[in-house]
Amino acid sequence: YPLILIPVMYVTAIACRVVAEQADRRHIKDLFGRYVSPQVAGEIMNLANSDELKLGGTSREVTVLFADMRGFTAMSEKMTPESIVALLNKYLSVMIERVIANDGMINKFAGDNIMAVWNAPQDQPDHAFRAVKAAIECQQEIENLAREDNSAQVQFGIGINTGQAVAGNMGSEGRSEYTVIGDAVNLSSRLCSKAPGGQTWIGPQTYELVKETIEIEELEPQYFKGKAEPIKAYRAIKITKNHIIE
Repeated sequence: YPLILIPVMYVTAIACRVVAEQADRRHIKDLFGRYVSPQVAGEIMNLANSDELKLGGTSREVTVLFADMRGFTAMSEKMTPESIVALLNKYLSVMIERVIANDGMINKFAGDNIMAVWNAPQDQPDHAFRAVKAAIECQQEIENLAREDNSAQVQFGIGINTGQAVAGNMGSEGRSEYTVIGDAVNLSSRLCSKAPGGQTWIGPQTYELVKETIEIEELEPQYFKGKAEPIKAYRAIKITKNHIIE
């Protein structure tokens, strides 16, 4: 019956096209998510679909984590490039796993340095706790891995800070990235640079948000580049009370 067959073929063709487009979208999102955090991949895809993928950002409170491998330069001088890459991938994989397990956004890699963000692009009322919990778990996993590898010299210093930052698409019309910028982000990086290997240092606002759930050691006030006055710093030691908000 040709008259019945024509609309059936039309509907079937439309359905096949929709299924194919959805499969392509999932493939692009999965592939994209390997190079940026899944949260960022989803946010960019949503903005692109709504034609809102423009430069600019909004101010919001975020918690930012920086982690840096200690002694990496001296270590890399004694290793082949292939060994260096394998070492970085091995230990950064631990960091990435714990950050994602605590719903953080992997924002940047810079050699042996990693940056992660909480409370952007999605809202997370317990973002400070999640970040500190991820850092403590990272330090424990790295210590265990280094012990198994007989490579105890592999340690990370971690800095975490909470505060207002601008979150959004930064760069140019031709090339941009979703990231956060601001003084709170800079202080997190400064804390990371001062934290000894195997330790996690947090800023004063992060401390206020996690002091009831994390065992903390108060440190001497620290002088940081760009700051006229010393800033209170704290060392996060262990989790004393779970505070994950589902």
